[in-house]
Amino acid sequence: MAGKNVLIVDDSKTYRLLLGSVLRHLNCTIVGEAADGEQAVALYQPPFPDLVLLDIEMPRMNGIQTLKALLALNARAKIIMCTSVGHQEVVEDCLLAGAIDYIRKDKMDGIPARLEPYLEEDGLSTVTPTSANHD
Repeated sequence: MAGKNVLIVDDSKTYRLLLGSVLRHLNCTIVGEAADGEQAVALYQPPFPDLVLLDIEMPRMNGIQTLKALLALNARAKIIMCTSVGHQEVVEDCLLAGAIDYIRKDKMDGIPARLEPYLEEDGLSTVTPTSANHD
């Protein structure tokens, strides 16, 4: 599996560290970390990261606003939303707005398996939310 460049966006430093650890274990390079949507938009510059992991609930600019802003910068952006339990409607809104998938924060042990299909050489273009496992 070739290493991918990933931007992590979450207001929780602890969660950013945990995701970073998981991603490094999967041979990814963390090209940036942002604590809110405004920082994410500022960091999202060419050459664009291969993948963005984006929290839904953040201060100043929430996940769906950030998702739309990143897609406005790069319509081909590959963005996976990170959510807590109880945000199914918001997740569906994000998928309709252009996110490629979502992961649940309460299922940390399953995150590597959920991310691996997107980290394969051609995985960023071939996996769809309907073909991924949504526990």
